[in-house]
Amino acid sequence: MFGELFKIEKILGFCEKVCCFFVVNLLFLLSVIPVLLFLLFVGISQINLYLPLFLLCMTSVPPAFCAVLYAMRRMIDGRERGPVKDYCKGYRTDFLQKYLLGCGHMLVLFILWTNTRFFIQTIPIRPFAILFGILFAFAVIISPNLYLLVSRYVLHNLQIIKSAIVMTLTRPIGTLGNVAALGVMLILFEIAAGTAVLCMFSIYGFLVVFINLRTLKTLEESQQS
Repeated sequence: MFGELFKIEKILGFCEKVCCFFVVNLLFLLSVIPVLLFLLFVGISQINLYLPLFLLCMTSVPPAFCAVLYAMRRMIDGRERGPVKDYCKGYRTDFLQKYLLGCGHMLVLFILWTNTRFFIQTIPIRPFAILFGILFAFAVIISPNLYLLVSRYVLHNLQIIKSAIVMTLTRPIGTLGNVAALGVMLILFEIAAGTAVLCMFSIYGFLVVFINLRTLKTLEESQQS
C-alpha cells in the first residue's frame, strides 16, 4: 500500500514539473508578443531585410528569458513557489536593468552583423569580415551566460558583461553545453515546430541553468568566503 502511494506521489510530482514547464513557457510567449507578431506578419525569412525592426522587437526577450532562468533555478534548487509566482518575480526584479542590458546587447549584435555584411558584400575585405563574424558569433554565444548572471546576481551591467565574458572563455565545457542546448532546441523546432514551441523555451532555460549550475555554485562560494 505504501509502495503504491509512493508511486502515485512520484507520478504527481512528475506531472507537476511538466505543468511548470508548460506554464513558464506560456508566460514567456506572452512576454515576447512583439517577436511573435514580427514572425507572424513579417516572417522569419525577412529577418535579414528588416533586421533593425526585428532586433527592436527582440528587446522584449531578455527580461522574459531572465524570468525563465530564475524560475528554472528555483525548480532545480527545490524552492519553487509556483511557476506564475517565480516567473513574475524573476520578470519584475531589476526589470529596467535587464531591459537596458538587452537593448545594449541587441545594438552590439546589429553593429557587428552590419559590419560583417559590409566587409563581405560592399567592400570585400576578408580579414575584417572574419573578425566581425567571430565577434558576432561570440556576442551570440555569450547570451546565456549574460542573462543567467543578471537573473541571479545584483551587479552593475558592466560587471555582468565582464563576468559573462570571463565565464564564456574560461568555462569551455559550459559554453559548449549552452551551444549544444541551443542546437537541440533548434533541431526540435525544425522537426516539430508546433509541438516544440509549447515547452522549448522553458526546457532551454532549464538546460542552461543545469549546465552552469556548478559554475554558479563556485561563484557563490567564492563570494561567501
